[in-house]
Amino acid sequence: MFALVELMVVTGIFAVRIWILLPSLSKARQSAMHLSFLANVRQLSVAVSMYANDNKGWLPRCFRTLPAIRR
Repeated sequence: MFALVELMVVTGIFAVRIWILLPSLSKARQSAMHLSFLANVRQLSVAVSMYANDNKGWLPRCFRTLPAIRR
């Protein structure tokens, strides 16, 4: 069986490793979100381009009306 001190040392080592790795994991998550955003923008541009090719070069209209901003 392991002694309590050995378990505490192993737990401490894991905690330090996690503490060291967290900033890099956060940066990787942010990079993945950025790439996902760029992929979505690309898909939208491809869809608009395909629409324009099918409709004599016309771009799709936006029929959404924005409410007036009241201050």
